[in-house]
Amino acid sequence: MIKAALVLTKMYTTQTYYCAYNLISKAH
Repeated sequence: MIKAALVLTKMYTTQTYYCAYNLISKAH
């Protein structure tokens, strides 16, 4: 249960970082 939560958190963080990276790339 805890392990699954960590995996989901990691996936969510990675997705958020990826979206932010795309926004920054488009801004330049």
